[in-house]
Amino acid sequence: MIVLIYEQINVGLIGMKKNNYAELHNHPFTLGCTYFVKTEDTSSKFVFHREQNFSLVKKNEDNNTRYLEAEEGTVIIFNGKLLHSVTPNTSDETRITISANFNPIYNEERKEY
Repeated sequence: MIVLIYEQINVGLIGMKKNNYAELHNHPFTLGCTYFVKTEDTSSKFVFHREQNFSLVKKNEDNNTRYLEAEEGTVIIFNGKLLHSVTPNTSDETRITISANFNPIYNEERKEY
């Protein structure tokens, strides 16, 4: 087993109440991760947006966004530089996620366990 070492970690608990949303953004981290704690009865969706350096679809398809309706307990790991957003939560229930961003260190000092 190889254990990666991380030089930067950023973690946040996010509660999206009615009409809350996240604007289009990316992160200055190599890896992004979102754990969906409470999504039941909420309406907001996690959205990935295509940009010049990333493809969201097969070569000959024409679609610039991918909507993710994640169930509770789902974890997604993605390139942190990929543009993403969250649509407005139109329900009365609060959508809860835990987000984390990582910059792994890739060098010869990694140890196998």
